[in-house]
Amino acid sequence: MSTRELLDSWKAISTYLGRTARTCQRWEEELNLPVHRLDGSPKSRVFAYKDEIDRWLEKIAGEKGEEKAGFWDRVLPRPRRFAVSAVLTALIVIGVLGWRTLNVGPVRLGYNTRPAVAVLPFVNDTGDRSLDFLGESLPANLIEGLQRSADHITVFTPEVVADSLRKLGVADGIDPTAEELRAFALRTGAGYLVSARIAKSGNKLRVAYELRDAATLETLASGRGADSERNLPGLGEQLRASILSTFGIPAGPARETVLPCSPQANRYYEMARSAERKFVISMARAELDRMTNLFREALAADPSCALAFHGLGDAFQFHYVYEGHAPSMLEAAFENYRKAHDLAPDRAETSLGLGWIQYFQQDNARAYTHFKRAIELDPVNIRVLTDVAVFLNSVGIQERSVEYFSRVIRAGDTSAGTYVLRAAAYEDMGLYEGALADYDRVIKMDPNDGATRCRRARVLILMRRFTEADEELDVARTLNPPESYAQIVRALLHAARGEKKAALAAIAPFRPRPARYYNYLTRVYAALGMKDEAIETIEQAIAGSFAETQEYAFFFPFLNNNRDHFFDKLRGDRRFAEILKREERKHLANLEAFVGL
Repeated sequence: MSTRELLDSWKAISTYLGRTARTCQRWEEELNLPVHRLDGSPKSRVFAYKDEIDRWLEKIAGEKGEEKAGFWDRVLPRPRRFAVSAVLTALIVIGVLGWRTLNVGPVRLGYNTRPAVAVLPFVNDTGDRSLDFLGESLPANLIEGLQRSADHITVFTPEVVADSLRKLGVADGIDPTAEELRAFALRTGAGYLVSARIAKSGNKLRVAYELRDAATLETLASGRGADSERNLPGLGEQLRASILSTFGIPAGPARETVLPCSPQANRYYEMARSAERKFVISMARAELDRMTNLFREALAADPSCALAFHGLGDAFQFHYVYEGHAPSMLEAAFENYRKAHDLAPDRAETSLGLGWIQYFQQDNARAYTHFKRAIELDPVNIRVLTDVAVFLNSVGIQERSVEYFSRVIRAGDTSAGTYVLRAAAYEDMGLYEGALADYDRVIKMDPNDGATRCRRARVLILMRRFTEADEELDVARTLNPPESYAQIVRALLHAARGEKKAALAAIAPFRPRPARYYNYLTRVYAALGMKDEAIETIEQAIAGSFAETQEYAFFFPFLNNNRDHFFDKLRGDRRFAEILKREERKHLANLEAFVGL
């Protein structure tokens, strides 16, 4: 196999298999035909890879090289199909009727579609300002618990809730007005809102919540929970079970109800995570410093608090990534991740930390073992799913990365950052329609996001929609995207139109740091017929880009994307073919090695 060919619709898949689209859809459901979806939902656009289907055929047929179109005849001869089909149909009908008979228990709140729930910050009515942290930490932990039922319900992450409220001008710790709540629901897409107030009686914390219809603000249900600060996880578990029961969703096994650190350390830990959420939204240095200091306070209060060590590792990793890649920051992150894992080797979070240590040290085989361990320990945790998605994308396995990002989005992380990450994976695979849809979602959230408008223009150029791309770049330029982003994307547009002088002038400021702009430079060179420069840039990026950017360059799916018209002039070049074969071998090795994720 010299290329990895894509089948981008049910029609293409059915033609390749020699069966109707309906049959192929049935095979997907009954026999695990390897079909992927753009956003992970059943109704979205599908695609498949010929090599995956070939391997599936070999497995089903039990004989390598067996004819694709005829394997079903061998598995189940035609004279028997009708009888088997009739029996299966009867069993399905009986099963459905039986299921309906057995599942008529009380569902207190009926709904026709998957409920989308937003948990608002809780209001601290205790009169004790030292408990203000509970207004964020209790809903954050409740959200994490509810998201464990992501197969049945979407619950927006704390970052999505906080960012939406911030952009609406709603202050922390204050009940939003009816108008603000409706605007919030419209912005997030929430169908239901959970609000709550915290009171205190003796050593007991009491939480009373209301579940409201987001459109009418009518109270649909209410509930209460009570426990001590030493047992905050138990209090969150009470609220989670109560809310899920309102929707008729089983709560499943109870989560851990033991506070992982001392109460005082836990206060600092939760405040640090709050600062982290604010930093992720605002990228404000003050919040990152606050996050770092609060994790240190947590460790001063409880030196055995593994989660605080892990949090401090995250803080130093942020310092490293966003403040110039200082080696001392990376080493500090590694030291704290190791301490966290030594103290709590059976927590998924600490395995993630070790995974990133190995990734930054370019030992992806060992990184994989830690990410796989994290998934095994906590397969529904949004943080775990997100980190695994980022890792897979970082090592060039975009198709699986997209599947993880789609699970994260479906569970409730509808933040701009997650959509941008998934869109980039789509883009590298040549699934430009999916990328464009995700970038459109981000721009709908923030029309003034100049960087995403540049990304959208880039996809439009790849789709040969040059006039639209030109217009998008004109808008982006007025919004001041970072590092003259609009200029280098416009270089692609000039190159695609064959405007050599304008394209070379546009990339001139970026040529001194090729590792950061290799995708753009290579595409410009290739489109302009400058094959030597294009090949040299590809080779340099593959060999040395990680040292500067902590990212690998030119994965096989990217180079093998036949929809990327910029590389058309390189496809007949012997040197490019050799690079393609070499990267294909790496890619297939990774697919085999990382099969557990």
